[in-house]
Amino acid sequence: MNTYMVSITMPDQKDSEFLSLIPRERQHIDGLMERNVVLTYTLSADRTRLWTTINAESLDSAHEIVNEFPLRKFMAVEIFELTFHNTAAIRMPTLSMN
Repeated sequence: MNTYMVSITMPDQKDSEFLSLIPRERQHIDGLMERNVVLTYTLSADRTRLWTTINAESLDSAHEIVNEFPLRKFMAVEIFELTFHNTAAIRMPTLSMN
């Protein structure tokens, strides 16, 4: 399995069709995250850039995954294969037996 960084430019103007697809996009991404296909999904504060990290077998597979995003037709996409992707793990607090 390879890891890919997807850099996405979002449209400046978001029409009613775009806005109506946001809940479907979020649900789709949540499902991919549960399956460990999408590792991260980050939107810039100005809502013009989106970055996501994806596990896929190949660059073509990564493109196929992104092409299934409900908002895909509104996105300009660049995909980069990564050598590694480190993140700070969300950890449970250490339990004390006292």
